[in-house]
Amino acid sequence: MPLHPKSIRRAFSAAASIATLPSITARLSELLDASEVSYKDITDCVNSDPVIAAALLRVVNTSYYGFPARISTISHALTLLGLNVVNQVLEKIPTITREPHTLVGLWEHSLGVALGAAHVARFSKIVPPDEAALGGLLHDLGKIVLVSQFPEIYYSVRQQRDEGHLSIYEAEGLVMGGLTHTTVGGWIAKEANFPAAVREVMTCHHHPERARVYPALTCCVHLANAICHGLNFGYAGDYKAPQLSPICLKSLNLAWNDLHILIDEIDDMYQEVNTTGLYRQQGPKPYDSVAP
Repeated sequence: MPLHPKSIRRAFSAAASIATLPSITARLSELLDASEVSYKDITDCVNSDPVIAAALLRVVNTSYYGFPARISTISHALTLLGLNVVNQVLEKIPTITREPHTLVGLWEHSLGVALGAAHVARFSKIVPPDEAALGGLLHDLGKIVLVSQFPEIYYSVRQQRDEGHLSIYEAEGLVMGGLTHTTVGGWIAKEANFPAAVREVMTCHHHPERARVYPALTCCVHLANAICHGLNFGYAGDYKAPQLSPICLKSLNLAWNDLHILIDEIDDMYQEVNTTGLYRQQGPKPYDSVAP
């Protein structure tokens, strides 16, 4: 029997702050405490963690700071907040204590989509690469919340996926009464006062044709998500790449030949990325293998 959406919403509202991997908080703390602080290294570290990035984006877009426009890149947020505030935010972010290595694939997937979306943006020259990267990094934040904070629900989702030979997105809808990680992502984005562009990406990246204001940005992330799945960079719960929306290439002014070029270039980029020291504290083990 599917779960009722209202019960999931109540559980979400009562949940604690989103937790992240302990290895990343340790790395960022080390960079912040260094005698010679490197803003580039700190920015790169934050841009590799969807939870920390979301926390800083939430803080910088609060009414307390009163900026006239929503801040939509991590580099801008860091410049405005300063390192003392970053330290304060980091101290309040809990870390995952129960087998954190099982969730590494989700973080790797988020990073892979961020890198891919930025590359698609540079290639198509339609949307700013920094905004595409942030959208890619945060696109599955709803899934991170479900997997890390509601393991019983997501265990049922994985069972439904396997029994029905479905995508994880389809299985979520069946188990959670029509809700998916994009729904939860939308809740997070709304409550955190994220920029409208980020919110639309988080809610529409599986169906960019539903994006009404930022279709090109959403298509950047949609395409990068498919490429990341197809190249097996990280693991987000699916065993095959999702189908591309019919509007995707047209919205980005891309041809099929461009798609082949992008896949090869992003694959080469992935080969240069080493997430072992950043995310992994022990051997890889997908979250699928762990029962609640």
